[in-house]
Amino acid sequence: MTHRSAHRGLTGWAAVAVAALALTACGVRWETAPLAQPTPDAQTLARDTLAVAEQVVAEAVAADPSSAGSAALRLAQAHLDVLGPVYVAYPSAEPSPAPVPAPPPVDVAIAAARVTAGEVASDPSLGEIARIAVALDLSWALEQTLAAAVDAGTMRSAPEGDQPLPLPDGSPSSAGFSPGADTALSQAEIATLAAAHDQARFVYETVAAWEQGDERSTAMLLASAHQRRSDALATTLAEDPRTPLYQLSATDLGDATARERLAVSVEVDLGARYAALGVQAAAPDRAWLMNCAYDSYARAMALPGFNAGDLPALPGLEVTASINAATPSASGDEG
Repeated sequence: MTHRSAHRGLTGWAAVAVAALALTACGVRWETAPLAQPTPDAQTLARDTLAVAEQVVAEAVAADPSSAGSAALRLAQAHLDVLGPVYVAYPSAEPSPAPVPAPPPVDVAIAAARVTAGEVASDPSLGEIARIAVALDLSWALEQTLAAAVDAGTMRSAPEGDQPLPLPDGSPSSAGFSPGADTALSQAEIATLAAAHDQARFVYETVAAWEQGDERSTAMLLASAHQRRSDALATTLAEDPRTPLYQLSATDLGDATARERLAVSVEVDLGARYAALGVQAAAPDRAWLMNCAYDSYARAMALPGFNAGDLPALPGLEVTASINAATPSASGDEG
């Protein structure tokens, strides 16, 4: 290479170097790979699936003139507040507008939301999202039951027998109301439930002593129902946790309204206990626990002291202080 050709070669490389420096100064680096497109993980996808289903319910309720002010709209919004917004890879993107389909009937939208929740809940790898899905399913089952009772004018009808969780297609769950031989619940957890039902039995027997006529008969019927449930749970235990005597405090039993609220609080408390265990449990425990949770909440709905605010938006995931000072406590020894 001659001196002149070498000079021209060096000059060319210098130009490339200057260009590279200029590009670097502008923020462009040749050795940097392009940014990868954001990819949602499995939990994000599951959360989005639940959020979309809840949004469809909200839109269905809003589009139904007969559902104005419906609790379903507030419930869907409460669920969306917990789930958060739907995942969008590029929030600034403006896709071409697509036709928006008309929302389905409200009952169809709720049934679809429950099916979606059941599918998400069946995947234990989803962790907290799966637990939220369990709570969503129970929440909508209770809302459907409450709406049907209001429409039929049967809000205050006395409950008859055990009430299993209705499945999305309307058929009852066949899971039963007590743990099987393969239960993963601890003896302590089952003992707590057995004692809670025994305390409920005591409350209803106490209330019955202040009532007359149909109210007394209903209280005794419910006392017997809780006695049966307590006995069934206690038979699975190595040691019976129940005590022969309890006492109530901070309850004016002479006031009819106070007695009504006491009865509701007993059922709501039991529903919360079962739901809290159910959202954490795996199959097959989850099915019977959610049956019991639904049964307790549904029984509360049928009582005179019930109001819609007694039902949580996310049963099992919300702290419920329903009985407070009215909770029966053990008193005395068997003698």
